[in-house]
Amino acid sequence: MEVDLEGNIIKGGRPTTELPMHIEIYRNCEKCNAIVHIHGIYSPLLNPEDDLFLDTELKYILKPKICFVDEYIPRTHELAKAVTQKIVEGCEIVYLKKHGVVTVSDNLGMALELAELAEVIAARTVVSKLLRIAKI
Repeated sequence: MEVDLEGNIIKGGRPTTELPMHIEIYRNCEKCNAIVHIHGIYSPLLNPEDDLFLDTELKYILKPKICFVDEYIPRTHELAKAVTQKIVEGCEIVYLKKHGVVTVSDNLGMALELAELAEVIAARTVVSKLLRIAKI
């Protein structure tokens, strides 16, 4: 699927309902050539105050900048602006409270890898939080 920065379809089928967010990011982030937005199982459960479980490869080698935005109504200009602001600040993984995650990169392969890693981080964080609560 391909659209221009005005939202006009160039080729492919129907665009995502979060198209305004994608366009806002592309307009404001020169290095962003790829955006991935997923609604994972675990990522909507994270909160900014959570101690994210980053394995050593993530923590010391990949070191993605991870940010959070508050809860917004999906498909709104407010959500698009909030996510774009975090990306302009250099975030590569942005967790959307009670919604999902957005990842960006200069290429689609890395944006997809970051999206997968974001969900892995979320899963590990949720499980480690539950284990702490259960005192296991």
